[in-house]
Order: sequence, then C-alpha cells, then structure tokens
Amino acid sequence: MYYEGQEVEISYLEVANSISFLQHKVESQGIKFYEGRDVSVLENIIAPTHKELTVLLSRRGNLYQPGDMFFILGCCEDSNEPACLVAGRRDRFSGWTLARYLEEYVPKVMTFSNSKPAKLASEQDPCWNIKPSNPAYLCELWTHPKFRSRGIAQSMVKMGQLYAFLFWRPDLIWALMSDEDVAVKNLGTKYGFTQLHEDALRWDLPPREIPEKVWYVANSPVHLVSLVRRIEQERRTLQQERMAPKNPAQAEQEQSVESIVSTHDRRLAEG
Repeated sequence: MYYEGQEVEISYLEVANSISFLQHKVESQGIKFYEGRDVSVLENIIAPTHKELTVLLSRRGNLYQPGDMFFILGCCEDSNEPACLVAGRRDRFSGWTLARYLEEYVPKVMTFSNSKPAKLASEQDPCWNIKPSNPAYLCELWTHPKFRSRGIAQSMVKMGQLYAFLFWRPDLIWALMSDEDVAVKNLGTKYGFTQLHEDALRWDLPPREIPEKVWYVANSPVHLVSLVRRIEQERRTLQQERMAPKNPAQAEQEQSVESIVSTHDRRLAEG
C-alpha cells in the first residue's frame, strides 16, 4: 500500500483479514452486519428506533460526495434490532490545519444556545496544528446497553479504523472521545489509538452537542500497520489455543462424559 508516495509495509489482504477477524468476533455474539456508503440509507435503517445520528455525521450539517462516508451497523440476529454502529467520513484539505478546519466547521454544526453557534477559543492545543491532506474522522460509535462490556465497541472502533485505512488510504484517522471514556475507562488505548491529547478543545462558547471536555485521539498510517499486526497476532494465538493438545485432566473429563453418554444411548437402545 502507498501513502503520499511512500510504501507502507502492509498488504490489502492483511488489512481485510483483520477486519474479517474482528467482524467474526462480534458475529459470534449474535450480531449480523450491514455495511454502506450512504448516510441517508443509515438514517432510514435506524429511523424505527428513533435514534438520531450526531451532528458530526447526519445530513443536517454535513454535505457528502459519493463515497465520502461509511457505516458498519450490527443488528441482533433474532430481532434485527440495531445493536452497534461505527461510522466515519473523510475530508479533503488543501493546505489547512485541523485547527483551521475546526474554526470553519464547528459553528456550522454545533450550538451554544438556540440563537448562538458554539465558538472555539483562539488558543487551542498544538495537536490541531498538523496539515493532513486526506484525513478520516470516526464520527459515530454506539453500542446498545445490553451488548456493552463484551468487547464489542473495541472491535467496532478498530474495524472502523481499518475500514477507512483499506478504502481511503488516509494520512490520519482521528476522533473525539469524552474524558470519562479515556481518563477513567482507558478506552482510547483499548480502541487502538496511539495519539491521545487531553482537553483537546477549548471554548469561548461551549456546545450542547458534545461534552465540553474531550480528548483528541488519532492514528497515523504507521500506527495502523501496528494495529493490524497486533490483531493478526491475536488471531494466531487463538488459533494455536484451539489446535493445542488437551491436557490429561481435560481429556479424561471429556472421555468420561463420552462414556456416560454412550452408556445412556445403549440403555435407550436396549429398551
């Protein structure tokens, strides 16, 4: 794969295999997937649940060119009810820093009150001073309460990063996370992000749509390659555990169970 004319030592197949592995982990918990590249399709799917997309993804404040967003929606196999969602979008910068982008974007989609848009402070964290040319933003993550604490969100966020990595070849993948999720629950690291900045946004007029205190979390292509390598190692470890010979105690227990079942079946046959 190539980024900005430089070769990154990872193949499309390796990235795709990592996505499939994460998807199978979630599917094993009774969830099936729908994927798409059209936000209107996603809005129609979740409309019966009365769940609204955030302003960072919905069509209310965002205009999309074809293929500029994606979603991966997991639904319960038995009820088809939405269970988990990750979505992202890409932006094309022409010499802008992320700070300049936020100056233009935030007042359009976030509000301080009914009559006033949110307003960023003039001085921001240095993390926003970079100039990506093809960034991807993970703007939506949601997991149904009954599916939480199962590792599903971790798989979904990693899947979203690798999905963007595979199809868009971004030079940056970033997201905003709440202080509780990063500082208390350590989810930034668990989601595979390597760049984490506390109090990333400073406000003159804070928004109603997101927490006032948020973290900037991100990965570069090099760190995404490392993420793929870690997922592949996890896959191999699980495969080795399945193929490993059983210890004597476990084998004896299974043999005992088989003997009981066999005796039971024989007695039934004898009447």
